[in-house]
Amino acid sequence: QADKAHTTYQQAIADGFKELQTNPQDAEVMSEMALSYARIGDAAQAQNFIKQARGIDKDSVGYIYAEAQIDALSGRSAEALKALREAFEKHYPAESAAGDDDLKSLTGNAEFSSLIKQYSEKKP
Repeated sequence: QADKAHTTYQQAIADGFKELQTNPQDAEVMSEMALSYARIGDAAQAQNFIKQARGIDKDSVGYIYAEAQIDALSGRSAEALKALREAFEKHYPAESAAGDDDLKSLTGNAEFSSLIKQYSEKKP
């Protein structure tokens, strides 16, 4: 299934470039492209696109969370945890992060477990 997934992510990236020709400031498309790049192992492009998306919409909790996913997929645990904390502070649901495959690399991390526990119990 890895080959099929890789092809799907590459197609999403190609589609994203087409969308950006129509609307070069579409932060949602940039965020999706960033995740696709991270999932195929291109951390540099993933970082580039998520930074652009966050630059357009600095307060989007979705883009903050996407940055955490990208950092986790890229092996940048400390950065992922920092972005997760920021997303949780802005009320991203910690419960959904606990089962997120993109955050699998953080599963054994004590700080990750602590963040999930802390923000799962915290009500806005």
